[in-house]
Amino acid sequence: MAAPSATVDAPSKVLDDRQGCRVTTPVPCAYISPPPTEAETAARHALFFDAFINKKNLSEAFKYIDNVYVNHNPLARRGGPKEALDILGGIWCSQNFRNGKQAFRGDMGYVAYNNIVDRFRWKDGCITEHWDSGERWPSWAT
Repeated sequence: MAAPSATVDAPSKVLDDRQGCRVTTPVPCAYISPPPTEAETAARHALFFDAFINKKNLSEAFKYIDNVYVNHNPLARRGGPKEALDILGGIWCSQNFRNGKQAFRGDMGYVAYNNIVDRFRWKDGCITEHWDSGERWPSWAT
C-alpha cells in the first residue's frame, strides 16, 4: 500500500463532545495497490456510512479518509482531515440523524441524512474529497 504523497496536520489526538463521546485520531487511510474494484470500494463506502451515520463513530469513519482530503465546504478554511475531525468531534455524537441512506457509483459515494447530502470522491480505497454545499441525491439512486 502506498501512502498519499502530501501531508496535512494530524487531527487532534482526543476530542470529547458535550455528550461524553470520545473521538480519537485514527491513522489516515493508506491507498490500496492495486486499487480496489468499484464493488470493493462501494463496500468500503457502506462501512464508512455505517460508522459515520449509524454508529456516529468518527474515529472509525475517519479511517477511510486519506491525509490529503480536500473539503469543498465553503466553511472549511484549511482542509485536510484535521479540520473536519476537529469541527465534527465536538458535536457529532449528539446529532439526531433521520432518513439515512447511502449510494455509490464510479468513484463517488453519497450519504444523505436530515435532508443533507454529502458527496465523497474515493481514490484507491480512500476518501480524498468531500462536497456538501448544494449537493443533491443522484437520480440513478432513487
